[in-house]
Amino acid sequence: MTIDLSGVNPANVVPMTADGSAIDESGLRRHLEELAALDCVNGIVTNGHAGEVYALNLQERARVTEMADEATDDDTPVVSGVVGGSTTDVIEAADRMETAGADGLLVVPPHTPIHTREDATIGFFEDLSAGTDLPLVIFQHPHWAGGNYPSELLGRLARIDGVAAVKDAVWDVDHFQDDLRAIRDADVQVLVANDEHLLPSFALGGDGTILELAAVIPELISELFEAIQDSDIERGREAYDRMEPFINAMYEPPVSDSHTRLKIALELRGTIDSAAPRPPTAPIDDEEKASIEAAMDASGVL
Repeated sequence: MTIDLSGVNPANVVPMTADGSAIDESGLRRHLEELAALDCVNGIVTNGHAGEVYALNLQERARVTEMADEATDDDTPVVSGVVGGSTTDVIEAADRMETAGADGLLVVPPHTPIHTREDATIGFFEDLSAGTDLPLVIFQHPHWAGGNYPSELLGRLARIDGVAAVKDAVWDVDHFQDDLRAIRDADVQVLVANDEHLLPSFALGGDGTILELAAVIPELISELFEAIQDSDIERGREAYDRMEPFINAMYEPPVSDSHTRLKIALELRGTIDSAAPRPPTAPIDDEEKASIEAAMDASGVL
């Protein structure tokens, strides 16, 4: 159960038809192939928040993962998110994603709030590890979204057999530091996912990153990551300053609309035909679309 997720691992979006009722497979294929062709991309992560995992059924999630596997070569790992209301549901999803071509699993906190009970959380990950042959990536949720694990518990989870990495998206630098201390001695990779705090988070440490931002600006994310790895803070600041207008546009309130804004960016570039989200998520209006275009222009990513 090993997987190497060092470097930049974009979390892809899922373009829909104009009414949001079905996946636009031609647009999704273009998006995945564009990412897979970049030297700076290590792997691709499907079925996360950016991929509207909560709005897709299990068959659709499997198809997205299958298409990512088709778009990538054998050296590019594909990690699929899995989520469900019970351990059985998640193990079933894991089986489907493995059949679809996943090389690893991003374990989204289940609908049941297990983070409030340490024994339930540990039992869930132990049972999932026993129920799949794929390596597990723990998803540390943003602190404002709920479902995030206390740092001490995260450290225990990171030492469970089958856990290969932690995607830390807690979105709080102090909490992130506590997480790092808790998992530092565990044999896992630390994957930064604090989209709005990338420079300090990379500076604190990490083996790579899983980011929805990298679905649109993987080259800039890679430039920042490599600069910090090389201890070139000035170059890192320059890269971060360039991407800041784009980041700010993606994470205007409500933050949960970020995946739709990312699709707007890809629509403006011509990668996908429609930025429509799946209902009940509301589409982005023309005024905000113009703001996103201006931010892309300011960051040099149009």
